[in-house]
Amino acid sequence: MKSTTYLSAGLIICAVLIVVLFYRVLNVENRLRSSGAPNSVGVAALSESLKRVQAELATTKELAPGLGEYMTTIQLHAGKLWFAAKTGNWQLAEYELDELKETMEAAKGLNAEKNGVKISNVLDAVLQTQVTRLADSI
Repeated sequence: MKSTTYLSAGLIICAVLIVVLFYRVLNVENRLRSSGAPNSVGVAALSESLKRVQAELATTKELAPGLGEYMTTIQLHAGKLWFAAKTGNWQLAEYELDELKETMEAAKGLNAEKNGVKISNVLDAVLQTQVTRLADSI
């Protein structure tokens, strides 16, 4: 009789534990479901934001000056530098030489390559040789 009582008490305790554990699992599951809904909204918002940033980046790349624009600007400043030196306007010549240097430095930042030649290396060589001599002359 004692063993039956102990067995019955053990089964009741097990049943109570099963019910408590079942309740806790349901509670955790509900919490996970409720926290999952805002996350999916957040992920969707983040995805939309990422798409907008990618579109803006593509637009910015299209609007950014390329090597052609920099070369045209270099040609313009070189021409102005020549005319300034020819007329003896040394202040303008210094200014145009500085603008020429700035434009060449910006063009170097593109790291462009044409026909297997790295343009940044060519511009660097010109800056270190001819532009330095021009600065000394002015």
